Amino acid sequence: MWVFLLKFEYNNLKTKKTMMKNIGQTEKIVRIVLALVLAGLDYFEVVKGAFSWVLSLVAIILLVSAFVGFCPINKLLGRNSAGN
Repeated sequence: MWVFLLKFEYNNLKTKKTMMKNIGQTEKIVRIVLALVLAGLDYFEVVKGAFSWVLSLVAIILLVSAFVGFCPINKLLGRNSAGN
């Protein structure tokens, strides 16, 4: 297992693959606002039950992707609003 991980890391360093930012400033702001709205719906108990957990999870994913500047779904769809 360790050999596989070390080989994987070595190959990544060798090819220098990095995550390119694919979320622009406007999309970051939209993601942060939407995450705050979703978190607010859960916090103020507008939505209850299992759906509130789903909203919280989506809010966390939106916040993380906004702060990191990379979205794997955008990469799969070929979208890039960062202007790279």
